[in-house]
Amino acid sequence: MTWLITCALNNALIVIPLAAIAWMLTRRCQRPALAHLIWAAVLVKLITPAIITIPLPWQIDPQRILAQWQRPTPAAVEIMPTSVAAPQRENIQRPTGQGAVIRKPSPTARKTAAAPNPPSASTPWLTPLSILRGVGLVWLLGAACFAIRSLYLAWRFNRSLRQARSDEFLNIRMGRIAQAAGFTNWPEVVLLDGIFSPMLWGMGRRARLVFPAELAARLDRAASDTLLLHELAHYSRGDHWVRMLELAATVLFWWHPVVWLARKEIEAAEEECCDAWVIERQNSPRRTYAEALLATIDFLNEQSPALPPVAS
Repeated sequence: MTWLITCALNNALIVIPLAAIAWMLTRRCQRPALAHLIWAAVLVKLITPAIITIPLPWQIDPQRILAQWQRPTPAAVEIMPTSVAAPQRENIQRPTGQGAVIRKPSPTARKTAAAPNPPSASTPWLTPLSILRGVGLVWLLGAACFAIRSLYLAWRFNRSLRQARSDEFLNIRMGRIAQAAGFTNWPEVVLLDGIFSPMLWGMGRRARLVFPAELAARLDRAASDTLLLHELAHYSRGDHWVRMLELAATVLFWWHPVVWLARKEIEAAEEECCDAWVIERQNSPRRTYAEALLATIDFLNEQSPALPPVAS
């Protein structure tokens, strides 16, 4: 457990300068695709252990900390003042008939020999190892809370999808748009009642495009095609896989500000890339796409939407 906590803390420290470099590069280059790649790489570095260990001045070494903490302190030496008086003579007995001399120890020597050893200093309860274990416990509890909350939201949304219905018209339009863009597979379009943003839900080819039924009724054919093309751009880019990366980083490093900054930058870059992709490939004027976005924003403002986890 100590190794895991140390590795995670080192990764948390290493990604701080990486995030600063990514932020400066994305502000200077103004290329959303590059920004998306850089910030995704920051999240990947955050949740993966180091393949090659590079000694850095800010890395945490628990063994060195424990060695410094547990280093024994030199014992205090008490210097007794020497007595000026002459030492007492020891009593000497010569038993009759023997040439050996038996020396009796003096009372002072007996007292000195019988004195117990001084008590050793008590071990402190606050040590680097106990601090690491406490941090790890709080860390795991927070990660468990985030994981349980995400699983609950995903389960609740997946349960509401039982009421979703497939729309033949939108699926035909999605197939034509995808084939015109050069794709051989595309997500299924389902309609669901409620106020939420059109989103991709699911992994891989099982991903579905969940479209709000009321918004589909408000939009005309050209406007709905632009929104379908926007979600198809998310699907072709694999943004629904990036949601899994974000979820893993958020659960493991829920306390790290770099995670929340990276999520914000990644989603902003994705929207810019998808907008540019739609403008490049749509057959209708750009005004149609802008009006469709404004209609979606107006629809979402009727109620504060809450997107489930891993939704694009």
